[in-house]
Amino acid sequence: MREVTHNRTTMTPTRFIVTIGGFSDGHCEVRWRRGKLWYRHDRVDGTQVSVIPSAAGWERFWSAMDHVGVWGWDASYDDLETCDGTQWEIEIDLGDGSHHVRCTGSNRYPELFQQFLEAVEALVGQPFGREPDSGPPGCEA
Repeated sequence: MREVTHNRTTMTPTRFIVTIGGFSDGHCEVRWRRGKLWYRHDRVDGTQVSVIPSAAGWERFWSAMDHVGVWGWDASYDDLETCDGTQWEIEIDLGDGSHHVRCTGSNRYPELFQQFLEAVEALVGQPFGREPDSGPPGCEA
């Protein structure tokens, strides 16, 4: 894993889109717009909730991103043998020219993807990548 350092004074991203879902699991998304994270889970009536993470919340999230190695993930993770299941997309850009990731997947995940989902859930304080009230986020990584 490569060592990553970034300017911690700029805590908020210039772009942040994380989605995950499937036919039987519902769909979750978090997007950065107008200075807020907007969370939506279609199993929780589809209503959008805005979240403004604290500086400490962002710091924990960026540290988790460094730990899971998100900046070095491949562009695509697809299991071509499976026709249905879970699809996901990540696009995060810090706007500093060196911390950007854009990747997608279908029924296949990068190493430490579970920890990535847990970090997103902690950042927004809402269920992410799982059914509401069903325990911690889960996938087969």
